[in-house]
Amino acid sequence: LVLDASGSMRFGARSPRDLVGSKLEYAQYLATALSHVISRQQDQVGLAVMSDGLKEFITPGAALGHVACLQETIEKVQTRPVTNLAGGLRDIFERLTRRGVLMVMSDFLVENLEAVFGAIRLFRHRRWEVIILHLVHPHEERLPEGRAYRFEGLENEGRVDCSPAEIRRMYQDRFEAHAAMVRTLALAGGCDYRRVSTAIPYLQTLGGFLVERDG
Repeated sequence: LVLDASGSMRFGARSPRDLVGSKLEYAQYLATALSHVISRQQDQVGLAVMSDGLKEFITPGAALGHVACLQETIEKVQTRPVTNLAGGLRDIFERLTRRGVLMVMSDFLVENLEAVFGAIRLFRHRRWEVIILHLVHPHEERLPEGRAYRFEGLENEGRVDCSPAEIRRMYQDRFEAHAAMVRTLALAGGCDYRRVSTAIPYLQTLGGFLVERDG
């Protein structure tokens, strides 16, 4: 399980009244549930936490104590402002010699998508199965209603103030172009791609995923 803990994953609801939390929170719940399911199937599960490179790494294992340690690590994950997903993926590729399944949970908001999927292709060349879970928040997919917007960079990019008329259409076009590029690169690399909205309860996402896996 590869968990993106870069600054952009912190994006999400701040009000307790909101039903949708941050992308990181969603990924934490989903990764914890997946680790439980994998271990119940008597398969090994490992964890890699990425931000400015590889920050946490737990080699695959199946013992109850191992899974409990992995889940505790997931619970304590904190974001960092800098992203180096490609470097982190290359790092774990060098550490893992046995073939397996790589599941990447990320929003893929990086400077160089080609470098990220270049690192992922290393796993594919070694005949790993790679599953891309592209996490998006509903307020990223479609800007919320309002008379003015303020965009604050979560990875030290600064701040931009603008009006809906100035930005809405351009923003949505660019966001969809980015999402389409992630999907295209994933499929071209032989990966299984799923776009996951944090508006969908994580257990529903997990259930749908498991049904598809069972065929």
